[in-house]
Amino acid sequence: MEEKREPGKDPNKDVRGLLSRIASTPGATLEDIGTKGFSLREGEDRQKTINSVREEILRIMHLSISGRPEECAKKSTFYEELFENTDTGKALDEIKRMYESLPEEDRSLGGKIISWEDVINSIPDMRDFIPGINTLTDPKIYFINEKGQLVIGDGCSEPPAETLGKGYFELRNAATRISYIDEDGQVVTTKDRKEIPHDAKIISEKGLITEEEESRINHGQFENKFEVWLERGENPPSVHCAHCREKMVGFEIHIPQSKRKYVGSRCVFRVNLDFEKELTDLDKKS
Repeated sequence: MEEKREPGKDPNKDVRGLLSRIASTPGATLEDIGTKGFSLREGEDRQKTINSVREEILRIMHLSISGRPEECAKKSTFYEELFENTDTGKALDEIKRMYESLPEEDRSLGGKIISWEDVINSIPDMRDFIPGINTLTDPKIYFINEKGQLVIGDGCSEPPAETLGKGYFELRNAATRISYIDEDGQVVTTKDRKEIPHDAKIISEKGLITEEEESRINHGQFENKFEVWLERGENPPSVHCAHCREKMVGFEIHIPQSKRKYVGSRCVFRVNLDFEKELTDLDKKS
């Protein structure tokens, strides 16, 4: 029989207790949660507790990275070391490597080269960053665009096989992912832009690649065998598909209702970097 939580017991106490046990154990990692020494009572909220621990560590990491507040930055030193031994830490290292290997023009905004440290400090919320990247196939950093967005997309040379033969509307709906911060400071992710409060801060958007993005990134390494639908809005009268022949990107026009076995999708995750937040944090430190 599964052990249920005792009536009236605060689940937040379990989260804080587990965090404390991990922090006081040398060499402990998140992978140890649920094992000997870090056991949790079985029950309907067990996974919720584990998720809460992970979210809290991500929150502490984000506060530390952005330098606010001071006491939280000191507290998070352990958790930064902890994440070096987890998939998240490895993912951040790989993202940094990809970013720093980009040509200078793809790391620049307004004529200024943006360092990796500037990028990290400007990510609006770390709770959305890694999960968003994980929705991509073989993620690859493309560039920083003129809007100050970090553009990350599918890195596979051809559209994923499961997207081939599906229509524009189906693939556009599958690709859509919008994240914003609600009035309580929580990250909310939705597919429907109409659900977002008019004064909410949108921190990232995922969707189909645009014609401009495809033209910028594709120098012959993508779409040589198959084609991809390009973002044209919610109800377009016609849509474009992109392909690459002899290192030249070309486009074809189709009706959005059509389904073609050689056409799929390439998704892009756009993170709204908050450079004003970075400047504010620097002012607080000075």
